[in-house]
Amino acid sequence: MQGHIKKYLEHIEHNRNFSAQTLRAYRNDLYQYLSFLVGEGCPDLDSVTRLLLRSFLAYLKKQNYSKTTIARKLVAIRSLYKFLCREGILKSNPAENIRAPKLEKNLPGFMSVKQTETLIDLPVLNTVSGIRDRAILETLYSTGMRVSELVGTDIDDIDFSNEVVKVKGKGRKERLQPIGNHALDAIRSYLDKRDFDNKALFFKQTRRTSD
Repeated sequence: MQGHIKKYLEHIEHNRNFSAQTLRAYRNDLYQYLSFLVGEGCPDLDSVTRLLLRSFLAYLKKQNYSKTTIARKLVAIRSLYKFLCREGILKSNPAENIRAPKLEKNLPGFMSVKQTETLIDLPVLNTVSGIRDRAILETLYSTGMRVSELVGTDIDDIDFSNEVVKVKGKGRKERLQPIGNHALDAIRSYLDKRDFDNKALFFKQTRRTSD
C-alpha cells in the first residue's frame, strides 16, 4: 500500500502544479489513511470497502477534525484511487460515491434554485465573452469560491481528471475544491473557443466567434 501511495505522490509532484504546502498536506492525509487501514488489518488498497472508508471518516469525526479538513482528506483519497484505477493498478474505486461532509455556510442570504438558473442562463452563447461568462457563473456556483479567488485561477489549476480545482486564497493559502461536471463542461467550451494563449483561466474577452 505504501508503494502505491508513494507512486501517486511522485506523480502529482512531477505532473501537477501543486505547491509544497499542498503536496505536504496530501502526503500527511494519505499516510494517515494508510495508518488507519493497517490498524484495521486491511492487507491492501484493493481490499478497501466503502464501509471501511466510511469508518475512516467516522474516525476523523471522533478525532474532532473540522468538516473542511475531513472533506480535504477525502479529496486526497479519492484522487489517489482515481490515479490507481487509471493506471490499471486497481479495478474499482471505493471512494467514488462517498460524499464529503456538508460544509456549514454562514451566509446573510441566498438565491433560490430558479433565480440561480436564471442568472446562469443570462449570458448569450454566440460570443466568446458570453461563453466565458457562462463558465464563470458555473464555476462560482459549483465551487463556492470567492470572485477574488476566481480571478487568480489559472488553467493549470483545473484538474479535469480528478474534478478538483486548486483555489489560491488569502495569505497565499491553497486548497483543493471539488468542481462539478456542468462547470467543467462550460470551461472546456470556453477554452475551445478562445484563440490565444494565456495562463489565466478568465480575463476580458470581447471577440466574437465565427459561428
